[in-house]
Amino acid sequence: MIPLTAVDVRDAESLVVEVLRSGSLARGPMVARFEEGFARAAGAVHAVAVNSGTAALVTALRAHGLAAGDEVITSPLADAATLAAVREAGADVRFADITPDYALDPEAVAAAITAGTRAVLPVRPFGRPTDLGQLAALAAEHGLPVVEDAGPAFGAAGDGTNCFSLSPGAIVTTGQGGVLTTNDGELAARLRAARDRGVAMSELHAAVGIPQLSRVDEAIAARRTNARALALGLTGTPGLAVPDGHEWHTFPVLVGPHAMLAREELVAELAGRGVETGVPDRAPEEFRVAALVSGQALSLPSHQALSESDVDRVVREVRDALGA
Repeated sequence: MIPLTAVDVRDAESLVVEVLRSGSLARGPMVARFEEGFARAAGAVHAVAVNSGTAALVTALRAHGLAAGDEVITSPLADAATLAAVREAGADVRFADITPDYALDPEAVAAAITAGTRAVLPVRPFGRPTDLGQLAALAAEHGLPVVEDAGPAFGAAGDGTNCFSLSPGAIVTTGQGGVLTTNDGELAARLRAARDRGVAMSELHAAVGIPQLSRVDEAIAARRTNARALALGLTGTPGLAVPDGHEWHTFPVLVGPHAMLAREELVAELAGRGVETGVPDRAPEEFRVAALVSGQALSLPSHQALSESDVDRVVREVRDALGA
């Protein structure tokens, strides 16, 4: 089976053993070392490590002063964990539709802002970094912080608050964990104070992540190479809309109504052929673009552990299943 995501943390063994022998499982040097390396790799001034991606989002939202009844505008493609984090922070979710490239639509966000709006929370569907320039300008105009849910993706950090998940399959994984990045020193101090009240990352988890930080550029380059090969190989497949070969966490194709197989049928067919796939949560129908994408999107493997023959096989199996 070609997996949708892959994890290889074997080179962390010596650091994990070092932690175990130290007798210090929390508030030690590994977390500080991981934070420094993550901030450098992400192009941020500050990084604050916590024990989950959800904790990263909740900590960020609370640090911006959200209270009960406040609204957070986010994408209908946000997954269940993101929505749960907003509610755990005490706020209410308000959706705005997306653009065809899966980013929050600034015009839809502008129309969704109310007197109760307190933050804008863009996400990175399928792991693709997006240009937040227009959205950040709109948020600044209304005095709203931008808290980005970068999920398991990676890329340059913006000037807002960026929340990363370190779940299995992420470019940098600690098994379980999350990181917040920011260029604002005062905000970083508030994030660290909140982190130290029960959601800090352990020394063991930090030790697992440290060796991967030196391989981030290599991993991103490999994913881009795989995405380009998938885009080239799948373009022209009947009933399939194929994105460009940019960096993706997983490579999303849209299975249209005229494809030989419906999306769910294609999922089952590819599983039988040894290719794992994924589908997003369904978006509410009133958000036209998001509903279309969530109803047709199929994620294919594009991670850095794939060999050239693996990528060729994914292309071959998809094309064959759809009669190309």
